[in-house]
Amino acid sequence: MRRVIILCIVYLGAIFMPLAGLNHYVYTSLRDAAIMEEAGDLERQGEIRAQEIENALQSAGFVLEKIELLWQFDGHDPARMHSHLAQLEKQLAYARALGVVDARGEGLFSSRSHPIRPYNAAATESFARLRGSTAGGFLFTGPSKNSVDGDWQLNLSMAVRDNEGNFKGVIGAIIDPHAYARAFETAVAEGDYVTLLNRDFVMIARSPWRENEIGKSQALVTAYQGFAASGQNAHSGVYTNPFTGEQRIVAVRRLFNDQLVLSTSRSLATGIANWQSLATIISVI
Repeated sequence: MRRVIILCIVYLGAIFMPLAGLNHYVYTSLRDAAIMEEAGDLERQGEIRAQEIENALQSAGFVLEKIELLWQFDGHDPARMHSHLAQLEKQLAYARALGVVDARGEGLFSSRSHPIRPYNAAATESFARLRGSTAGGFLFTGPSKNSVDGDWQLNLSMAVRDNEGNFKGVIGAIIDPHAYARAFETAVAEGDYVTLLNRDFVMIARSPWRENEIGKSQALVTAYQGFAASGQNAHSGVYTNPFTGEQRIVAVRRLFNDQLVLSTSRSLATGIANWQSLATIISVI
């Protein structure tokens, strides 16, 4: 009898130990591999979206530099400058308007209208920062509410100085954050989220759009805290969605000379659905 019991124990052990090992493999290694594969896909998607954004912003930068040259040659003719700016605006995918202000912030030329609607930009963040800096380059600011239609806008701008280094004014492009959200929506899989933030993790654009969060800091979101703590230009992991409480796989990266942050995310349940099917089969066994 004792021998039979021992044989039964050995037999059951021979069955259950491999199953236990298989369970451990499925529930740890395969799950982690599934998450890593989905994170890799999100990272690739984020890289593509980031490259598109950078290309568009670089194109806008080239246009601003071209406007600087046009200002030198045709600045005496406001009607001609308006025509130049209106044509250049059509070449930019996300721009709502192009404009030039003088050293006092007074509007000189605009792609929107001629004669230009009187306005002064001296109190804006971008004007103050560009006037006080000699570093050069392009400044990305926003989001802010447009004083005309109350809609959200972003600004890409550059300072202009004369040959002696004296501040001459600012050339800027107003960019529509809704255009980013529409581009994100058509470029990613259903259920995936894409979020564009400034370097301080203030939300600029998102698909799906979240009006109440635009312009608000997301620095306390755990995914962005993890990204900041990583010290890397790109980071991924599983984090809780602060709006819904859902577990999501998130990939975050910096772009445009660290002036912007882009995150892409996917539901954890969606990402590991194939793994879950396998795990269910193993559990039944």
